[in-house]
Amino acid sequence: MEKQELTGWASPESMEGAPAPRPCDFAPPDPGSLDGPLNRRQERFCYAFVQTANAAEAAEDAGYSWRARRQQGWRLLRDPRIRDRIAEIQAELAREKCHARDTLLGKLEMVYLKAIESGNLPAAARAVALQAKLAGIDAAPARARRREVAAVPTGNAATPDGAPGGAAVAGGGESDGM
Repeated sequence: MEKQELTGWASPESMEGAPAPRPCDFAPPDPGSLDGPLNRRQERFCYAFVQTANAAEAAEDAGYSWRARRQQGWRLLRDPRIRDRIAEIQAELAREKCHARDTLLGKLEMVYLKAIESGNLPAAARAVALQAKLAGIDAAPARARRREVAAVPTGNAATPDGAPGGAAVAGGGESDGM
């Protein structure tokens, strides 16, 4: 056997039989590991991520260690199976919410019809307002118009065209002398 010098660098000849270098930690996941169903922890991560929209919190909720939660969350979100499952859960929740909204709109319609039938106009108006809110119709523009009307100047303030504003009294605005 030949004696090798210890210089700190290994020559290609001295590397024969040595284990292959490890891939770096941030290498893309092995495509073979992305096949098959998600395990229970990954499934819990998906549901937790839908609720929190935070990968670190979702990883901790799924059972990953507190210290590794950020890295695990980041790693899990890179997995296309995880991303697909999160999209499925979000779509399922959207369908359920839409169904619940339609049911509530139908019930409010019944309340509206009964209120009109009995002559209870405030209840009918409230049912319509709630239907609009559930349908996503914003009542803010009507409120803004009311604020504009309320902001009309009163008193002796001048209007934009220079005429005196406010509630003018017929007869020149003079008071009867008392």
